[in-house]
Amino acid sequence: MKRFLTIIVMATAVIAMHAKPLVDGRMFKDISNLPGVESVYIGPAMMRFAGTASMLSSENDKIFSEGIKELKSVEIINCSNADSNKKIDAAVQKIIEKHGLELLLEISQQDETMNIYGIVPDDGSSVISNAVIVSLGKKESSVIYIEGVIDIAKLKQGE
Repeated sequence: MKRFLTIIVMATAVIAMHAKPLVDGRMFKDISNLPGVESVYIGPAMMRFAGTASMLSSENDKIFSEGIKELKSVEIINCSNADSNKKIDAAVQKIIEKHGLELLLEISQQDETMNIYGIVPDDGSSVISNAVIVSLGKKESSVIYIEGVIDIAKLKQGE
């Protein structure tokens, strides 16, 4: 009976692996090749390494890893081309609208603004999910997309 259940579980796992579409979850894939754009993508496998407390030495490192262990990916775009900046801004606005992100923080200083968007549940929890950080200047812009959940309360334990 155990052997039969093991075979069923293994067959189900194989079917599930093949049924899963191969989708690249990158938000900025289309704009990462624009002129003047530098991009960094940290995928799920590397994020699992970052969230593994066993390889971290200090208590603060372990607390930090607890706060980010539910992150799936991080994408960073830096751009120094004015035309590309316009396309990046349009792409970011689509992401914000598509995912229903709300403005959490806005900082303006002379020729630069920084906005942080994300989803904060109404249940009183201290988590932010799917955050977008946008820094726009006259000549340069940077965008960071963080897919997953950041637990602010766990991060604050390390203070």
